[in-house]
Amino acid sequence: IVDELANAKEASNIAITASKGVRVIATAHGKKLSELTNNKELLSLLGGLTPVAIGDAAARDMAASQDNVLGVLGNKMSRVQDKPSPFDDVVVFQGYNDLMVFEINEEEAGHSASSSCLLRDFMDQKPIKASRRWMNSEGDLM
Repeated sequence: IVDELANAKEASNIAITASKGVRVIATAHGKKLSELTNNKELLSLLGGLTPVAIGDAAARDMAASQDNVLGVLGNKMSRVQDKPSPFDDVVVFQGYNDLMVFEINEEEAGHSASSSCLLRDFMDQKPIKASRRWMNSEGDLM
C-alpha cells in the first residue's frame, strides 16, 4: 500500500513491483481523472502515452479504427499507449465518504480489462463505465 504517489520515480517503482506479481494499492493526488491523465509524471500509472508521427493514410485509418491508438492529434500526429497499466481499477474519491470506481468490461471494450482501457476510452472521449460507491452513517459501503 502506497499513499500519495508524486513523481515519475515512484510511479516507475510501482510498475516494477506490480510486474513481479505483487498486488498494489496506491493513491495519487487529484480531484478528477483528467488531473491524473494530464500529469506526465504519473500518466504511466495508467499505461502512458507516446506521441508518434504518422502518414496521411495511416492517420485516416487510425481515425476510423481506434483499436491501438488513443486519439488522432492532428493530420500527422497520434498517441499510442506505452504499456499496460500496473492497476486493474481506478478509484476517484469525490468526497470523504463518496467515490467513483472505474471498471472496464472486457467484452464491451474489446480489449483486456485494465485501467489502460480506461485511459484509451478517456482519451478517445468514449463513455466510461463507473460505479458510485459511498459509505452510509453505519460505515457500510453502498
